Amino acid sequence: MRKEKQQEAEDCNAAVRNHIEARAIMMLERCNNLVGDKGTIAYVAPSFRATHDGLPTAKCRRHFIDSLKRHLKTMPDFHLEVLNSSSEVDEERGKGTVFVFFRLTGVGNHLERESVAVMQWEKRHGEWLCIKHEGMRGPSGFPNS
Repeated sequence: MRKEKQQEAEDCNAAVRNHIEARAIMMLERCNNLVGDKGTIAYVAPSFRATHDGLPTAKCRRHFIDSLKRHLKTMPDFHLEVLNSSSEVDEERGKGTVFVFFRLTGVGNHLERESVAVMQWEKRHGEWLCIKHEGMRGPSGFPNS
């Protein structure tokens, strides 16, 4: 009986990990087409905040989405390709973290850059919401092929 409960808990945890990873990837991939924020905003807490390379870049959800749209309009060739992701979840505490490794192209001088996003998630009122995004740039200088 105990083994069954443990397996059930592990299955639930895996389902939550898959769920928030899929949402995190979708949020990042929407940057490719500047898709409207209606779908994405449902997964982002109003108190959302973001940092990039350790510097604060957004203090709330609306600020983040507006500044992202403005920024991406200056880079018409921008493309984000998700390379890998992983996550960890503490279902009891309602906390999760998604790590997304991705490649950016079209960000200037025809270079590629690999980066990591660490996205913090929290379960609020029965729904998993992204509460924080920490972006970390990797080295640039890889010529586009």
